[in-house]
Order: sequence, then C-alpha cells, then structure tokens
Amino acid sequence: MLIPQFTIRWLLALTAVCALLSLIVARAIAGSGWAVGISAALVALVGIVLVHLLFYAGIWLIGYLFPVVSGDKLRSQREWQQANARTISK
Repeated sequence: MLIPQFTIRWLLALTAVCALLSLIVARAIAGSGWAVGISAALVALVGIVLVHLLFYAGIWLIGYLFPVVSGDKLRSQREWQQANARTISK
C-alpha cells in the first residue's frame, strides 16, 4: 500500500499537540518565564535528536563505504555479514 492509513483520532491528537506547542511558543514570545523554559527544553531535545541522527548516519556511511578489516584479510561488509550469519546458525 502506497498511502499509509491514519485514523481520525490520531490526526486530531496530533493537531491538539501542535496547537499546544504553538500556544507555549506564543507565550514564550510574549515573555512568560515558564513558556521560555519549556520552549528552550524542546529546542534542546530536538537538537540532541538531530546530533544523534547525524552521528549515526555518519558512522553508518563510513561503515558502508569502507570495508571491514578482519584479521589479516580485508573483506567486504557483505562477506563479513555472511560469515557471521553462518557462525550464528551453527
């Protein structure tokens, strides 16, 4: 199926959460202290997730592009995975 199915309940909940976040950001712009703190915490959380994602993608790309060294032999990642699959299945 090409188009994922979403329920109306899920979409309404998402809309409510987005409205709440918008209200908090609006209060932060108005100068409310608690809203500034919550907004800063949310921005920090998003930043942490993005940094984690970038590091994971970078390490994955390095592992994918460069072969894996195993002992004295240089093998591709696919050969290494096949060798591990044979070892685990025994």
